[in-house]
Amino acid sequence: MIINFHLDKEDFLRYQLYMVVQMPRIRKSRRRKRWTFPVIFALFGLIFLTIHKSYLAFTAWFLALLWFSFYPILNRKKYQKFYADFVEEHYGNRFGKDISIDFREDKIIGRDNGLELKIRFKELEEIIELPTLLLLKINPQQHIIIAKNKLESPKSLVELLVRLAGKWQVPFKVSV
Repeated sequence: MIINFHLDKEDFLRYQLYMVVQMPRIRKSRRRKRWTFPVIFALFGLIFLTIHKSYLAFTAWFLALLWFSFYPILNRKKYQKFYADFVEEHYGNRFGKDISIDFREDKIIGRDNGLELKIRFKELEEIIELPTLLLLKINPQQHIIIAKNKLESPKSLVELLVRLAGKWQVPFKVSV
């Protein structure tokens, strides 16, 4: 099966954001930042309550609740902006370029910008299906990105990949 498509900024951005979410260091950092300030504000609230400044205690607890509630939204926007700039800078020359991938029973042949990649299917570490992308993991830092929304029949490609993944014992993961 041969597929032809192109990738745009949004596809690279979704790939980058997915990869960042999978990094344990980033997850730990985000969790720590989400909890640090509410805990500090809650402790200040307790201190204010013990010295009979209840209005300051309620203010500190309210600020802790606001931070805990809105931090994920603000942090998500910060990451999206940072990685949108990163994608523009590092992948900008690849937007809109035609990509052709030929899936055979035992190997994958990809052509992109005059370059050719040949990889045996059993050498893939994992196949990841996202809502709009398919990621073929070659090694921890390299993936083949396929934009499902740019394909004529993405369901038939997914079915082919599931079948080949089963044949060659390559893990197939569906992620949301």
